[in-house]
Amino acid sequence: MKILEIFAEKVASQDQQERILALRLLDALEPALAEKLASAVVAAEPQESEVRKVADEVAQEANAKARFLPRVYIHIRSDEDREWARAVAERLKAMGYVVPGIERLVDTGPRMSQLRYFRNTEKEEAVKIIDVLDQIGVRLNLEYIRGYEESDKIRPGHFEIWFAADEPR
Repeated sequence: MKILEIFAEKVASQDQQERILALRLLDALEPALAEKLASAVVAAEPQESEVRKVADEVAQEANAKARFLPRVYIHIRSDEDREWARAVAERLKAMGYVVPGIERLVDTGPRMSQLRYFRNTEKEEAVKIIDVLDQIGVRLNLEYIRGYEESDKIRPGHFEIWFAADEPR
C-alpha cells in the first residue's frame, strides 16, 4: 500500500511540522488509515510532544468518522448469490461504505430487490448507494421503512440491501 509507505515516512520525519502535516493530510484523505497510523504515533511519542497531541486528536477524530460511516447490510436468499453479493460489497467498500457482511435469509424477503433506508434525512445517501450500484448493473428499488426516525435500535447511516430470489444477476 503505497499511501501507507509515503505517510509512514513523513510521520517518522525529523521535522515536527512535516510530521504534523502528514497526520492531518492523512486524516483528510483516509480516516481509517489515519486512525491506525496516529495511534501508533501516540504510542511511540513522548507524553509532552506536540506531535503526540496532534496524533491523539487525529486518532480520535478518525475514530469518530469511522463510527458514523454509512453501513450497508446485504441480505441474500440463496448461497448461490453469495459470490455475486461479495462483488457488490466490494464495490460499496471501494466507495467508502462499511459492509459488515452478507446474511442468507431463508423464505423471507421482497419480490423485487430493494435498498432500504430508515430515516427520511438519509434518503439522499440511499439514492447515492443506488446510483453507485446502478453503474455496475445492480437494480434496486428504493424503500423507506417507517418507524425508525428516533429509534436507538437502528443506528444512523444504516442501510439494507435485500436481494429478491430468482432475479437475474
